[in-house]
Amino acid sequence: MRELKAQLEQQLGVELEYAASAIPPGTDLLDAGAIKHVIQGAGFEVTALLDEPTAANAVLQISDGAIVDVGGGTTGISILKDGKVVYVADEATGGTHFSLVIAGAYQMSFSEADCFKRDPAHHQELLPVLRRSLIRLPRSLIAMLWAMRSRSCTW
Repeated sequence: MRELKAQLEQQLGVELEYAASAIPPGTDLLDAGAIKHVIQGAGFEVTALLDEPTAANAVLQISDGAIVDVGGGTTGISILKDGKVVYVADEATGGTHFSLVIAGAYQMSFSEADCFKRDPAHHQELLPVLRRSLIRLPRSLIAMLWAMRSRSCTW
């Protein structure tokens, strides 16, 4: 990491002193501590270590709603109320799963499927193929909202 930092500093012509990081929701303190040590080991001063939904909302400024983060292996769903994250869950469906489904459906390699799904020209065509994978996400979102409502949360 130090070498990468030095390379970037040379290319940019500026010293990089500060860094922040976002960690997956529900990550325990040991993981957060390890990430902090990596950042410090690269020569940065850590300015913030936030969970991903809170970090995303710092940019998006959503007051009441949801942030859906489709990652490689999971899809994180965060519910926000008054600008604060009030509920977080991860679904075991992500971009890698989508690529595998596409590869099987179209008899192509994983790499080809990964590129295929990224091309906006194919998105409408892929909806029926990915429907069973995608349907899990809205159901889990509804389940989360219902669970929160039943815990006497006011919306």
